[in-house]
Amino acid sequence: MTSQIASELEPQGIIGANGAMGIYVYGAPNLPFGSEFPPACIVETTLGDRRLGTHVMSGIELLLPLLLDMESLDEAILQRAFPSRRVELGGILNIGRESVRL
Repeated sequence: MTSQIASELEPQGIIGANGAMGIYVYGAPNLPFGSEFPPACIVETTLGDRRLGTHVMSGIELLLPLLLDMESLDEAILQRAFPSRRVELGGILNIGRESVRL
């Protein structure tokens, strides 16, 4: 998938953060589903060190308390922003140092 995306974006001058290198297929003793369904993972080269989980999401978490007035958040409006199933399960949304139970 990475190669396909790159083939469409690179002619436009857009370079992705990852480049496909190959696939690694695990062998014994790492075969929980037998040799017919071996676990595998992609191998990619990274062209930068910005990651969604470690940089983007943590940056947003730091910015949200500066952008939102936690005291004036309407819980009903906040709950409607999430799928009803998540609200039914009682998920918790963490915004900065605050936690809001959904």
